[in-house]
Amino acid sequence: MALSILDGNQSATTLSTILSSGQHITAHTVVSLGTQAITDMRSAVSGSVVSISNFPSSQTIAGSVTIGNSITIGSCVTHGVTIANSSVTVNGSFFQATQPVSLTTLPALVAGTAQIGSVTASISGTVPVSISSVTVGNSVTIGSLPAISGTVTANTFALQGTAVTTSNFTSTTASTVLASYNATREVLTIFNEGAGNLHICAGATCTTIAYQVRLSAGDYYEVPNHQTTITHSAVFATAGTARVTQVS
Repeated sequence: MALSILDGNQSATTLSTILSSGQHITAHTVVSLGTQAITDMRSAVSGSVVSISNFPSSQTIAGSVTIGNSITIGSCVTHGVTIANSSVTVNGSFFQATQPVSLTTLPALVAGTAQIGSVTASISGTVPVSISSVTVGNSVTIGSLPAISGTVTANTFALQGTAVTTSNFTSTTASTVLASYNATREVLTIFNEGAGNLHICAGATCTTIAYQVRLSAGDYYEVPNHQTTITHSAVFATAGTARVTQVS
């Protein structure tokens, strides 16, 4: 049975009627709530929207605030808020003290050179290094170098000859010897100063139609190094004179 109480007009009514119809209870009314009254109150406000319009626009909270369920925050000032067991959706800007930090539009990083403390790294394996130029202002000291093992081959040059032999060649007979074999010969040169063409060949056979080189009047020929020691033969097509020089 519902408890009978007086409404604002001092008429008998029930608590559920007052709560659902928007009536109020005068300050001097004394009500003793039983189990049924509590049930009526819960039924009356069940599903209703409670609007709080007279809260201040900002509120300072000292200490820490723990939130157990999910919460959506439009924009707020935080100062030691602990959020547990749920997720928080933040719209707009999130403030720490008086400095705004946007969670959705962070500023782009500024181009340039940045230095972050010191870094110690361990590198294993081979690291290729390419150096285009090195400028040394002071002296550089190099410690002990590793020993070099293996064979070192040095290029050597033949000693200069000590014997010079000159001769003249005038033959018009095919395969005439111009310079005989000489194992120590280092230089063999021929200069044709006559009017006829001189035909020369490495080896013992040379004709005017089978030869290695032909010298006209005033031409000079130096036998290649790998042919200097072997026999050379020659023949003039028409009368002429050649100067032959050998160095051994």
